[in-house]
Amino acid sequence: MVEYKLINDGVGRKADIYSVVNRDAEVYSEYISGLENKDRKKFVSLFDFIKELGIIKIKEKYEVITGTDVVELKILNYRILAHRTKTITKYKYIVLLGFKKPKKGTQQRKIELAKKMSLEIIAGNAIETTGGGNG
Repeated sequence: MVEYKLINDGVGRKADIYSVVNRDAEVYSEYISGLENKDRKKFVSLFDFIKELGIIKIKEKYEVITGTDVVELKILNYRILAHRTKTITKYKYIVLLGFKKPKKGTQQRKIELAKKMSLEIIAGNAIETTGGGNG
């Protein structure tokens, strides 16, 4: 079961941002808080851009993992993988996990984990919560 909660309501915009909750911590907040201030600001700006436009077409910053609903968001060597779905009125992004990209290639194990979580969400094995994880 994937548990997630709203972390940034895009009221009047084209996307809302959610985060998976693990062990009473939001994946998004936990990951972002561990970054240097300049990198944190870049991710916050990227998410603001996504909320405004719904999707972006800058491959250096935003790439859909082929054949999935998983999106890879990129700032320098840092990555956030998120499940993306379209509702009637807007996009919904659920931050699944974040990691630092290794020097050679993307961490395939992390992408496979994100794909598995995304499939759980699609299958209905997910719950939106207002509290922490049960972990």
